[in-house]
Amino acid sequence: MTDESARSGSIHIAGSVTGVVQSGSHARADYRQYGSAEADADGPSAATAQLLEAVSTLHDELRALRAASPGAVPPGAAEVVAAVLDEVREEAAGLGSQSGEGGQGAQGGRSGTGRIQRAVFTITGALASVTSLAEAVDTLRRAAAPWC
Repeated sequence: MTDESARSGSIHIAGSVTGVVQSGSHARADYRQYGSAEADADGPSAATAQLLEAVSTLHDELRALRAASPGAVPPGAAEVVAAVLDEVREEAAGLGSQSGEGGQGAQGGRSGTGRIQRAVFTITGALASVTSLAEAVDTLRRAAAPWC
């Protein structure tokens, strides 16, 4: 709580709030919605485009690494990561055609947020030991931040 809010008697609440927050005859609430990864009518948002670019880059680097040094990626991890990257690409493509709240996936609702978040965790875990892909994985993690 800041000094100003302490003097005015207000409380700053961050995150999700469920239920009655305040009551009384003079109660008031200010709601603010900050930017999201929402798609424009013209196409995908900048955040969605950045996510798609990061997915494509990681996919290309993974393919090149496997061709150059097949043992560089743990057994089975490359297939899992490739499948998850395809899922993220499909989910992000759905974001570009959806209107409404950011993070909505192709199936609607806020499920896209969870899918992309789980995908990033899966990719990060599967490629944790592959140092040559660390930069591409980090770029993907930063690009997926609006959904995580």
